[in-house]
Amino acid sequence: EPALSVAGDRDFRKMAKSKNHTNHNQNYKDHRNGLKRPKKGQTATWKGVHLPLKRNTKYARKHSKTPAEQKVIRDKILAYREKILKAKLQKKKDKRAAKLATRPEKVVQKKEEVKPKVEEKKPKVEEKKEDKPKPKPKADKK
Repeated sequence: EPALSVAGDRDFRKMAKSKNHTNHNQNYKDHRNGLKRPKKGQTATWKGVHLPLKRNTKYARKHSKTPAEQKVIRDKILAYREKILKAKLQKKKDKRAAKLATRPEKVVQKKEEVKPKVEEKKPKVEEKKEDKPKPKPKADKK
């Protein structure tokens, strides 16, 4: 007897297809004419570009520094910044010292005289604890 199906004439007794894709022969086809590198894109033309921009770009390329030269310049800049920072800090210290020098001596003396209080540690006296009876060890059950 033929199988009855809801979908009309289809016969559901056949197995479903399982192979959906294969790469068979594709590698051979790719290598027939040799694998080629992708072509580089053409550089855009400078024709019609704003003239001052073209000129500026030309000079920028001409005078650009190599990484080693850039490092030397960067080190000089950092050393200069550090020098300025040290000068600012020294100026602040000098200003503070001048301000303290103009204070009345009483205030300065008070600050010198004040010392942190150190408390003497007293030995702790242990209180006698009442002797509690120790629990008896449980007998092993066998």
